[in-house]
Amino acid sequence: MSGPLRYLLAEDGLEVRLGPWCVRRIAYLDMEGVAPGYVLWNEHWTNPWPWRFLTIRRRSGWFRNFLINPSESEEFQRELAVRIEKVKR
Repeated sequence: MSGPLRYLLAEDGLEVRLGPWCVRRIAYLDMEGVAPGYVLWNEHWTNPWPWRFLTIRRRSGWFRNFLINPSESEEFQRELAVRIEKVKR
């Protein structure tokens, strides 16, 4: 079961999608890393379920921690980490 928000690893960044619309986008270049878990001060784009959170640490913005909860969080985290490392090179 998943909620109304979907998370898409696009060519140049992470997209938060609500139906056919992209409601939030973060470039891989603005990401420092991704880790499982929840931090108190964050910008969050999460669904009511599942309760497995990923925190993306950003280089810029008022809230440097960006919280999502994709349904396949471990696989999503691995793929996102690979994309972040590719743009660092």
